[in-house]
Amino acid sequence: MNTSCPITPSEMLKKEIEKRKLSQRALAQKLGGTWTPPKVNDIISGKRGISESSALDLEAALEIPAERWLKCQMERRLWEERERRLGLKSN
Repeated sequence: MNTSCPITPSEMLKKEIEKRKLSQRALAQKLGGTWTPPKVNDIISGKRGISESSALDLEAALEIPAERWLKCQMERRLWEERERRLGLKSN
């Protein structure tokens, strides 16, 4: 079992837009639909998770499979829950 802290979807998105030199506004426009710069910012800041719908939108805009976004989120949530449980056991 990997005990290192997995990357969050927010960290992954932040790295991706930096690599592509996209602003949050430009990404929101590329995503279209209901995407706004504040919605993009909410994901980057960790205030909002990645839904299945968001993952599909990100896949279309950035050519990163939806499964990768969702796997990243699931791995992080599982890691956080394991850490929480370990913390409870050590108290």
